[in-house]
Amino acid sequence: MFLAATALSACDSSDTAPAPVPDAAPQAATTEVPVHVEIGSTWNVDPDDGTRAAPPGAGDSNIDGSEGTGDDDGQEELKEINEVRIITFRRADSSDLSAASTTDDTPFVYDAQNDVRISVTDTDDKDYPDGDDFYNKTHKHRVAEGKIKKTYGYEYRVIALAYNKDFAPVYPVKNTLDEGIDSWMKLNLKDGTTLDEFKAKFDNINIDSLSSHYRNSSSKVGKLAIAIPQLFYGDCYAQGHTGSKTIKYAYDDNADVPLTGTLYRGMAKVELKVKLEKHTPVGTTHDVDAAYLAADNIYTEAGLYDYGCFNSAASLLDTQYYSPIGYSAKDTENEYTTISAWVLPGKTHLALRVYMSAAAIDYRYDMGQICTEDVISGDNATGVISPDAIGNVFYFRRNHKYVFTCDNSETIMKHKL
Repeated sequence: MFLAATALSACDSSDTAPAPVPDAAPQAATTEVPVHVEIGSTWNVDPDDGTRAAPPGAGDSNIDGSEGTGDDDGQEELKEINEVRIITFRRADSSDLSAASTTDDTPFVYDAQNDVRISVTDTDDKDYPDGDDFYNKTHKHRVAEGKIKKTYGYEYRVIALAYNKDFAPVYPVKNTLDEGIDSWMKLNLKDGTTLDEFKAKFDNINIDSLSSHYRNSSSKVGKLAIAIPQLFYGDCYAQGHTGSKTIKYAYDDNADVPLTGTLYRGMAKVELKVKLEKHTPVGTTHDVDAAYLAADNIYTEAGLYDYGCFNSAASLLDTQYYSPIGYSAKDTENEYTTISAWVLPGKTHLALRVYMSAAAIDYRYDMGQICTEDVISGDNATGVISPDAIGNVFYFRRNHKYVFTCDNSETIMKHKL
């Protein structure tokens, strides 16, 4: 039994027997349980294998017909992840509390008392057994450990998100941008929010806030620059009971069963490595100072009640325009400049927009569509695979990394936008 009724008595100096005291309302038993989550860094791993098919007509997952080796373990991208947020939903459990009326269709409701932020730490180096090109290496896991409280009479769903708590966009702006994940990833959590309503919306920047005017000289440029962080997602389970995402108050009269979970990336990473050569927008040749990676099909909202939600992201920006998704000043120390962006899974065209500070103000920008014929797609030596592509539409999948290499930015400008 988890509930105990306590009899109360009162002292009375008179000879008259005291009136009977009503039974006290039973106090719900609570227990605090540990939560241990591990963050899976490896690319191309999907716990829901088979749920995301290649687009019709795409054929092999690599444009050039080859497969990656799996050697890129994703550890470099994982370094920035420094916080996990444990978010809990609960509902009455009729199997524990006879007075409750609940069914499998009864929604789980946000439990604000069990919304916990915990720091990410490294475990000790671990040697994995031979037999796999990746797991026979020595590397570090990243983990987070915290606690939540369970109350008798309720059952729970526990979601974990991992991210960089100090996230801020990389765009050059006139004024300082807000820093911190809460400024750029808005969760719709409030009293009464149900699990199936749970979602994240990713914020954007009006391009008029950029330090130079992005819109000039092209009608194809959108009004917003998108800012999407790297995000990991996972369900937590009662240890030894991974067959169900629903977490009970107790298992075989043991209320202290710890919770565990593994988190996977919900986003795709797109990386363009390009030689930023001199450009001649109109008669005069100029050095390129910086470049933007842009897309015309950008999702800004994703459900968070299941990992599968990342495969059906919503809330598109206006698709008639190309909006910035990444930026970099020209890398003066290396041959190639790398522009990176995190995107929600989906399909899109891509474009490169270069900036020349010395050009006349009406010609400081040049923009061209990135076409498959102009880039080396994928980096198979490190296990990075190419996206599925039909024509020049690229399909990006969750927890995949895509690297495009272009030896001359002028090549892209042949497809002027």
